[in-house]
Parts: sequence; structure tokens; C-alpha cells
Amino acid sequence: MGMFEETFKLDANYISTSGLSSLPYAVKQVSGGIAPTKVYSMFFNNTSAAVRYVKLANTSATTAITGISAQTPLMRIGIAAGESFTYDPLSPIKFNTGLSVYATSTAGDDTNGAVVAGDVHGFIVYS
Repeated sequence: MGMFEETFKLDANYISTSGLSSLPYAVKQVSGGIAPTKVYSMFFNNTSAAVRYVKLANTSATTAITGISAQTPLMRIGIAAGESFTYDPLSPIKFNTGLSVYATSTAGDDTNGAVVAGDVHGFIVYS
């Protein structure tokens, strides 16, 4: 009896509000014929004195620059002041178009309240 082992390359991306604004930051763009981006785990830390929101959108790099008014996040994470957030799903989250991330000070899907450099930082592990 044999054993099957699936191997795949995982990437990690450090994300910080020093470079992450209220406009989506393209982590990975998926183009025709390529498998979807899969997120395996995430960690974010909010160092500010107020709630910050990290939003993950299923958008490509080219649509990310158009701003959030046209985006509906696939996932919105509210992180209390001084707290952290860890997410290790049982199965990966799939992003078929591309993976973009942004941080805001407002919760609404169509809002982009400004954040200060260093407010939020973390890692996303994906393939």
C-alpha cells in the first residue's frame, strides 16, 4: 500500500499599512488558464487605538487600482484596538480572479476610511 503526498509551492506575503492603503493591494493576480489563488492562513495585528478592518477582494491587479467603490470584499475582518486575528481555515479560501487586500478604518464594503502607516500588519500564506 502506497502513500500519496501532494506537494505545492506556498508563498507568504507580508502586509503592512506602511505600504497598504485604503485602495486594494494586489497580492496575486490570476490570469487565464491558471488555477485560482488559494489562501491557507492569515495573521493580522492592529496596533492602533481603534478598530481597523482588513478586507480581501477577489480582484486582479488591474481592477485593484480603480478603488474600493467598485469592489465587494469576499471577506471583511474587524480587528479591535491592540488585538490580532489569526485564520487557519479547514480548507483554503479560493480567489478566482485575483487576491487583493486593503485596510480601512470603516466597516462598510464601499467605504475606505484612511489608516495610518503601521496600524495593521500581518502575513497571508497562499499558493
